Amino acid sequence: MASKVLQIRMLGGFSIYYGEEPVIFNKMGSSKSVRLLQMLLLSLKNGISKSELIDNLYGWNEKQDMANGNKNLNNLIYRLKKQLVSCGLPDGEYVTINDGMCSFRCSVAMELDTQRFEEAVERAKKAMGGVKNAYSYSMKRMSCIRGNSFLPACLMCGFTIRAIIIKNSIWRRSGNWNGSTKEREI
Repeated sequence: MASKVLQIRMLGGFSIYYGEEPVIFNKMGSSKSVRLLQMLLLSLKNGISKSELIDNLYGWNEKQDMANGNKNLNNLIYRLKKQLVSCGLPDGEYVTINDGMCSFRCSVAMELDTQRFEEAVERAKKAMGGVKNAYSYSMKRMSCIRGNSFLPACLMCGFTIRAIIIKNSIWRRSGNWNGSTKEREI
């Protein structure tokens, strides 16, 4: 029997499946937990600083009590880990903190549509000998974009800058970027 894969969709809406089963967070405190998870997933390669998470999740800045924000974030990370396990994922660490940087770690195989999309754009650029039409080529062949939005709406609320950077990074690599941060029709 094949092992289950954690499938995460962030493009056009947010959903998680472990094998064939949807991962559904319990209602208590799930909004911030989901936002934390999304920010960790968008920062998968390099991680994200605790201070950036605190700013985006709680709106605190340097002038306010960082110790309280740090305590709240640590509690949220603990709850997220417990929620992932209670949703049917295997017991694991999931969130690691090293030198003030938080990272998402998963012991099971994971598929993330944002990574698949970036890889498809790169393959298209190579297949087409450069930049021309790579984005259109990729979009026609990718089934990961669903709905009208490029990234989940809750990310655009509290995590706008990083979402725009990631979006523009994808556009820049596709060769279809004009330097603007305005929303584009897909």
